[in-house]
Amino acid sequence: MKPYTLLKYTLLTAVAFFVGMAHAAGAPVVDWAAALWSSADRLTSYAVMSGASITAFKTEFGAYYQPRGQNAERLRKLLMQNSTPFDSQFELMPMNGDVLETGLMSHGRVLQAFKPKWSPLGQLAGTPRKTALRRVKVNVEEIPDQLVNTWLGFLADAEGKDPNINRATWPFVRWYVEMYLIPQAKQDQYYEAYYGVWADPGTDATPSAEGEALDGIMFQVNTDVDNGDITTIATGALETDPEAFLEQVEAFAEQIDNRYRGMPLVINMHDSFAQLFKQGLEEKNMLKPSEVKLMGQSMYELPKRTNIKVLGHFNWLQGVGGAPSEKFLCAPPGILKKAVRTGNKEDGAMRIEQVDYTLKLFNDWHILYTYMDPRVVFTNDQELDFGIS
Repeated sequence: MKPYTLLKYTLLTAVAFFVGMAHAAGAPVVDWAAALWSSADRLTSYAVMSGASITAFKTEFGAYYQPRGQNAERLRKLLMQNSTPFDSQFELMPMNGDVLETGLMSHGRVLQAFKPKWSPLGQLAGTPRKTALRRVKVNVEEIPDQLVNTWLGFLADAEGKDPNINRATWPFVRWYVEMYLIPQAKQDQYYEAYYGVWADPGTDATPSAEGEALDGIMFQVNTDVDNGDITTIATGALETDPEAFLEQVEAFAEQIDNRYRGMPLVINMHDSFAQLFKQGLEEKNMLKPSEVKLMGQSMYELPKRTNIKVLGHFNWLQGVGGAPSEKFLCAPPGILKKAVRTGNKEDGAMRIEQVDYTLKLFNDWHILYTYMDPRVVFTNDQELDFGIS
């Protein structure tokens, strides 16, 4: 992980904390958040240390701080899902605006038998298409003073009882942002990028519901199927027997448009089905000793078409907390895009402001996971009603 930089400046006792997720350490950064942020936009979300959590620590360890060897190593956390294999399928596309506008072009037949009479044939046609980037944000507030007289006091400054100290410089902030806030934002985006169905958040101070921040890939595909822009490949319900499922995936691949079937392709699916595919390869003694890997995630070649690989994702779910999605998604190289607004730091930066004893941590950015041309998106005929009203 690249080192992070803590930049301190004065604006309502503000501290900018930029994490170099996409920039080399020490690279200049732009305080874009100040321009995008206004008091009317703010929503409040309470973070990891709720009052109940603080009370639990005081009850168990006492309402005081006494060094007993406690440190950040003793604060255990669960792993986040690895979003890199999914993200790597989408080529980064910086944009100046908030809408991705494209044209789907085609041409009719032009060749005809000769005759000495002018007889025009063939015409260029095009269909405009636009897809909106969605603006998302992180709003969290914390009161680090709650940690001072507790077992967790090592996360507070040694002079934590001084009321004039800048809470944004306490060890808690860096630990919290690096260990929890940014990883959680990345994981939330990872899930919504597949099953999200954007809903208007309104103007009040109520946070949007989970699954309503982005237009996910599943919703976009189903919308294009419903509009007639994507033609599905019939698979029926997915098989549960490994060898039968292997044959089902191979049959799907054979139905991909033959103009694209010879290209390097990836059939994306839920990881549980990717493992079922692997098991089918093992049972037929077709699994190659050297697996192809993508960012630590295993990919499995189709026996009859080694240019096509299967890749599993954990965010491939039927909505929030849903069962594994049975949808396949495959597209030629360069079609899947991750559109971001130029200048946005996505989820790799946080701005911090102190108001009284409260720290407000926030960031916002525009993003869209999508595809450039629905005509070359190959999917099966499952879960077509998801997100379609």
